[in-house]
Amino acid sequence: MARVSYPSSDVSLKDGYAVKSGSVAAASYRRPVFLRVTGSVFAGSGFGKKVPQGSAVKICSGGSIPEGLDAVVSGEFCEELSPGEVRIRADAERGRNVLRKGEEVKAGAIIAKKGDMLLPGRLGLAAAAGISHARVYRRPRVALLGVGDEVVIPGQPFAQANSTPAIWSPWEPG
Repeated sequence: MARVSYPSSDVSLKDGYAVKSGSVAAASYRRPVFLRVTGSVFAGSGFGKKVPQGSAVKICSGGSIPEGLDAVVSGEFCEELSPGEVRIRADAERGRNVLRKGEEVKAGAIIAKKGDMLLPGRLGLAAAAGISHARVYRRPRVALLGVGDEVVIPGQPFAQANSTPAIWSPWEPG
């Protein structure tokens, strides 16, 4: 079971600028919106400051969305004119390019049940959900031993049958 939710906060799905959706509602290529840049957020980190009205925060994919902001405008629609100002040429409705807290997995959700195969995708999800150890069992190796004149090695015609035992394992040639 997941020990923590993933992601643990709202995070950006794109490199760009975190904004209040209302402040860019009218932005377009012909009518850009200009916002003050009040800082940066990198993957795995948060912002920790209040963002003033009419401002944006430069954000990398995986960075936590600053409090009070609700969308990310992808970098290809933005041009930083100076370290303190960005021109935005696209709108962004609430939630655009944002992965919400717990959207991938919620704390308490079942990640794997007894008998499930732990393939790379499920192991990655388990790690994101705070699971660092799991009790596992190796897949059994099986061999078949058939005895009798009517038993032949798979793929051999019955006419070649004799009293020699047919031993076959799917993991060995022959």
